[in-house]
Amino acid sequence: MASSVASAEAGFSLVELAIALAVLGVMLTGLLGPLQQLRTHQRQQDTRAALAAIRQGLLGYAMSHGRLPCPADPALADSHAQAGLALPDTGMPCQRQAGVLPWKTLGAPALDAWGHRYSYAVAARYSQPVSQLAYPQASSAAELAEAAWYVHLTASATPPAAVQQTRLAALVLSHGANGYGGWDALGQALPGASASSGEQLNIVTAGRDLGSNGAPKPFYGPTNPGVDSDDVLEAIPAPLLLHALVSAGRLP
Repeated sequence: MASSVASAEAGFSLVELAIALAVLGVMLTGLLGPLQQLRTHQRQQDTRAALAAIRQGLLGYAMSHGRLPCPADPALADSHAQAGLALPDTGMPCQRQAGVLPWKTLGAPALDAWGHRYSYAVAARYSQPVSQLAYPQASSAAELAEAAWYVHLTASATPPAAVQQTRLAALVLSHGANGYGGWDALGQALPGASASSGEQLNIVTAGRDLGSNGAPKPFYGPTNPGVDSDDVLEAIPAPLLLHALVSAGRLP
């Protein structure tokens, strides 16, 4: 008789344990979503902080050299000796206007919080020694169609026919959690086929350029970060760069 009671109690305890585990599982499942959101938010905050520091590094480079650095070759793996180095200064505009951040040249982090390289684009005018404080004004259609003076940025996922000039000297961006359109540490392009229409504008291929002032190829500054795009972007307005050059005595 005692044995039967013990068996019943043991069986009841197992049922209770099963119920408790089921309840615990439901609770943990409910917590995963908020925890994942918190982790994503923290990574976005970390990346924004890193981008702000990178912008200061770029301004410091310009104050020392009188120009912004050229992008690094995105297709080189970290193990390559030239990986992360800006293309050499020839006194001429950069041959590559868009690539990845020259992290070795700047002493900056190579990867964002998701393990992807930062993309970097610089206007031709500001990748060579800057000698004029005044903004250039096109005097002819031919001059307007020359290599871009500025990096064009649009807040619309579908660029307007004539993108308003935003006077950006350069920009740095993280391609976010999905990495669409960016590059990894092995020098491999991350897929962009599933990118949103806004993220499509930020894809940095090996031959990506900035177009011309007459036909710019703008980047996209998300209007609803995390909704229409998970890219995180930091811009260097041309007036800010020129102010830094004046402060450093590079310009009168």
